[in-house]
Amino acid sequence: MQSIIQVLNDSFRPLCRVPAERYNDFFVLQEMTRIAVAFKVRSNVLESVEITNSELISTNLGLLSRLATSIMERLLLLLNNDLIEERVSQPTNAWMNFLAFANHGPPCFNDYYYLYGLLDCATQLGRIVDKNDVSLQFEERVRKIAKNCIDSSIRWKAVRIHNIMDQYLD
Repeated sequence: MQSIIQVLNDSFRPLCRVPAERYNDFFVLQEMTRIAVAFKVRSNVLESVEITNSELISTNLGLLSRLATSIMERLLLLLNNDLIEERVSQPTNAWMNFLAFANHGPPCFNDYYYLYGLLDCATQLGRIVDKNDVSLQFEERVRKIAKNCIDSSIRWKAVRIHNIMDQYLD
């Protein structure tokens, strides 16, 4: 009996781990995005008050751009792992409030918030990364999300990524 329970436990463990790892990856990328944006703001402030030399700021911005590019590559992997845009839609407020009340806690972090959060990270990174460093696969994936998503807020978030990059980097 003990071995049967162990076999069942081992076989169900990957099913339980996948969502936790998925959200853990998201939250790590979200934190890295915030750090990258904070360093960009810091560099802008230092540049505006001319406290440091321009060579140091230039080096920092180059490193920051590479960091932002690597975060965007990781975002692409997560976006490619979960092709959910065709079935995700924003939950209604009434339903989310009921679930929060019934479960006595905050509303669940579902696919909608996951996808929207990934796109939000990409939007923030679009202010940092050099547009030439963004992979064609990333741009194609975001276009596919904008084209195929049934939810308008996610579609517009995907479109916003390109607008931000064009606005800040041209």
